[in-house]
Amino acid sequence: MNGARQRIVVLGGGSGGVVAATRLGRALGAEHEVTLVDRRSEHVYMPAFMFLMVGQRRPSDIQRKLKRLERRNVSVVQAEITGIDVKAQQVVLDDGTLPYDHLIISLGLRTAPELVPGSAEGAYH
Repeated sequence: MNGARQRIVVLGGGSGGVVAATRLGRALGAEHEVTLVDRRSEHVYMPAFMFLMVGQRRPSDIQRKLKRLERRNVSVVQAEITGIDVKAQQVVLDDGTLPYDHLIISLGLRTAPELVPGSAEGAYH
């Protein structure tokens, strides 16, 4: 990155977003601004759901407050993301806007089995 203070915004508080923000915050320190945005206040480690189902973990074992990232030079904004204004380099939130120089989009996925022909009749998800 060039010498000017850069604003890096990471959208999404899932595993990908948390890892990206944490590594950037650690590597860049306070010289640059790393911000993670998610509508939730906690990160839930979804791969651990199988351990939760069989009683090997409690819900508190697989979730952490996103605010804990602030110890790693990451600001956390809890808000609903409603859009991205690429020309203005701003993330549009339900309560305002957030400018960025660099943007990482890590919003996860949503399964849509209804879009796969035959899935309703022959698949389980």
